[in-house]
Amino acid sequence: MDFKTTYMMTEEVLCRVNDAAKKTGRDAMELILHAMRLLVNDCRNLRHQLGPVEYQKRLDDQTGEKIVKRRVKVKMDRRENMLFQDMRRFYFMSISLLIAIAVRRYLDRVVAYYLAEFYEEREDSYPSGNWMYKEKCTETAIAMTVWYGVPPNFWEEFFN
Repeated sequence: MDFKTTYMMTEEVLCRVNDAAKKTGRDAMELILHAMRLLVNDCRNLRHQLGPVEYQKRLDDQTGEKIVKRRVKVKMDRRENMLFQDMRRFYFMSISLLIAIAVRRYLDRVVAYYLAEFYEEREDSYPSGNWMYKEKCTETAIAMTVWYGVPPNFWEEFFN
């Protein structure tokens, strides 16, 4: 883990991540990465069609009060940071918002996975190594195809 950055997290999200880290004995960033990998599969439901980048709410909808957030320092691999940056571009949401969504939706499933009896430590468990993109350029436009996971007909899709 050779990349250092910061993200804004609400107290609720930060408490959930810290509690999950204590339960599982895992690093908090590892749990967030696992949840973010699960979030990738929500691309059809979560993605905005072109528009400004969406950020976390500043005010509570019910009370109208300011939502308290803390800047959290994290260390990660550069490739993991690239994945987060690509997710930001693809979803049109800030990385902090994507982390909050992933934690709220998937952290319980991640904790259950690590606490399950059938869980085994694997050497090849790099969380974001199974993605890539391809650019096609014309004189006036650039088109990108993004893969998260390997499609069954990968070689035909990639070279066409």
